[in-house]
Amino acid sequence: MDAYEVLEKLGSGSFGTIRKIVRKSDKKVLVWKEIRYGRMNEKEKSMLVSEVNILRELKHPNIVRYKDRIIDRESSTIYIIMEFCENGDLASVIRKYKRCGKRVEESRIWTLFFQIACALHECHCRKQKILHRDIKPANVFIDRNNGFKLGDFGLARVLSTETQLAKTNVGTPYYMAPEQVNELPYNEKCDIWSLGCLLYEMAALAPPFEAANQLALAVKIKAGRVSRLPEQYSEELNQAVRSMLQLDSAKRPSIEDLFKLPKMQEQAEIAVRNASAVPAQYVDRYFSSQMRRLQAKEEEISSRAQDLVNKEKELRGAKYVDSDEIKKREEDLKKKDEELKKKDKELSEMTSSFQERIRNLEAREKAVSCADVASAWCDACRQMLAREEALASRDRSLSDKEKRVERAKLEYQSL
Repeated sequence: MDAYEVLEKLGSGSFGTIRKIVRKSDKKVLVWKEIRYGRMNEKEKSMLVSEVNILRELKHPNIVRYKDRIIDRESSTIYIIMEFCENGDLASVIRKYKRCGKRVEESRIWTLFFQIACALHECHCRKQKILHRDIKPANVFIDRNNGFKLGDFGLARVLSTETQLAKTNVGTPYYMAPEQVNELPYNEKCDIWSLGCLLYEMAALAPPFEAANQLALAVKIKAGRVSRLPEQYSEELNQAVRSMLQLDSAKRPSIEDLFKLPKMQEQAEIAVRNASAVPAQYVDRYFSSQMRRLQAKEEEISSRAQDLVNKEKELRGAKYVDSDEIKKREEDLKKKDEELKKKDKELSEMTSSFQERIRNLEAREKAVSCADVASAWCDACRQMLAREEALASRDRSLSDKEKRVERAKLEYQSL
């Protein structure tokens, strides 16, 4: 007792009192449940011992973790110390949404579905099955990361391999399965019914079965008539909830069946990526699919690498061909450049000659008739234009070759 300091009272009920505490050694914030056992009968004491034993066995991220227990014999009180969930319980979340007139996002409901299913998988898929028997919003807690945890195993029951059915009528009436209401033997499928009620309430913000008194409530549960979830929710979620609320427990899915739903498989993949706890077979399934995807990717990359190798070989062969061709074209270009310079010189000389001829013609203009002058001038002009066209044609041809050489150089440099 001296190792802890009580911070505040969080709640109380017939089960006892919940208080927020801090462990002095490391300042870790926890809670303890104070239960006075002095006036308990033998059956109640047996249930208390069973709760402690069950909590000690269950170690799962989606189950409120048991830390320790302290027995104060002087006051006949047992203190069950557990982890503290900073964001309260699901019942308070539902009340908040109801006050605001809003609906819970469907993705959040699937997250709750998956995480509580993981907690039930831990309970149901053991050598000795554990039935929670009291799944309801007030027993689902929310940690600092908004993860959901199943808590309060005060009414939990261990079924041995020999005894697969329980008979004790316990639980909260709103979430009680028809076989419990009818006081018939039941198994882990009663938890599946309660999970369906929980999901329904998170979506509709009200339990699937409500009545003014317990007798009327029992009649409604036995009838099993449930309205569809609000229209904003998908048919996949609606059908999943309806499958869990089957009157015949044999027709309800098992936890294993629920994990086969496509949306639950998506949640499993998200959980694996985030390193959350997921049943082993779903981890194996996820990693098998990932390995197949990686192998396909590896084959694709290998194929592309081989294609690149082949292209590289082709380019290496083409590299030398292109190099020789470029050298040859460079030599041709040099020759053409020399020819162009020579032609340019000839053109200059011809221009000088034409200018000289024009001056001569001008000098002779007074001595010859106008017709003769015009004829001579036209002849001279025709000769000059013909030569200019020939030179322009050669110049265009040379420019085209220059462009081809330039492109070849760029291709060669990009190799």
